[in-house]
Amino acid sequence: YWKEMEERDDIDEDLSVVKRKFTLNPTTAYLYPIQQWLGIIINALRITKNIVIWEESYLSFWFAVTSFILSVLSLFVPWSLLVKWTMRITVYVFFGPWMKLVDIYYYQINESEESERENKLKSERQEYLADQILQAQLLRENNTKLRDFKQYMFGEHITKVNIMKKDRFRDKPLPESSAVVYKPEIKSLGS
Repeated sequence: YWKEMEERDDIDEDLSVVKRKFTLNPTTAYLYPIQQWLGIIINALRITKNIVIWEESYLSFWFAVTSFILSVLSLFVPWSLLVKWTMRITVYVFFGPWMKLVDIYYYQINESEESERENKLKSERQEYLADQILQAQLLRENNTKLRDFKQYMFGEHITKVNIMKKDRFRDKPLPESSAVVYKPEIKSLGS
């Protein structure tokens, strides 16, 4: 079961990552998933910081406008009445006396029906897992083909371009920096 789950989850959309199956480092099995989660958290925090300090000005603007509109609209909502009646209706619907009838008619199952239902669920789970493994294999193959084709087409010029600003440090050019037009050497096939 665990091997099948590993096969299903062994997919990586990022074309620059090469997965290694064997390592001599004994802590990799424990620390690598934590490092992956920490990387996601750090990127989210960096993006949030850039939105808050208005480095991502478009997103910051839309967050500010949305917050302002919601704050103005929430002034006119009668919150005490809304919360009181929502709680009353929720308690009455989910904890009322008819829940005993729901228990009797909905959750009462025979022993034969129980084993039949378990067998049906087991077979459905196996079919679903087999389909997931097949889909994972196809996705893995397509990602490998795409990575190889991009490597063939673009060679060493492949790089990941971030849509959001995730840089650790702010990159501000110095006042004395400058730019010049790039004029590459003309290479001919004949000489």
